[in-house]
Amino acid sequence: EACCDDGDTLSIFECEDNIHELIVDGLNTITPPDPSSNEQDESFATEDQVEVSVLLDVVQFIDINVQSNTFSMLVSLELQWFDKRLAWEPFIGGCHRVTYRASIDS
Repeated sequence: EACCDDGDTLSIFECEDNIHELIVDGLNTITPPDPSSNEQDESFATEDQVEVSVLLDVVQFIDINVQSNTFSMLVSLELQWFDKRLAWEPFIGGCHRVTYRASIDS
């Protein structure tokens, strides 16, 4: 099913909103992804661990307190892993990216 191509030109917001409705509705976020879905070699035995790459980018030091040995900083954190439940065909409908929030609590 096309996520963004309904005959009209959709904004990026509308396109991402369509993908969220298509993929995320009904997704169980408590259950972790299946680690075996990322394995290319069938002889490889998984230990039920999902490989996650982490990128931490320090954007700005906000405060450094030498007396208390503390500091505050603004960082950007990027976590990346493979989860086939979040897949869609980007060339159908013309929507090539989508953004997910880590939590709805913030």
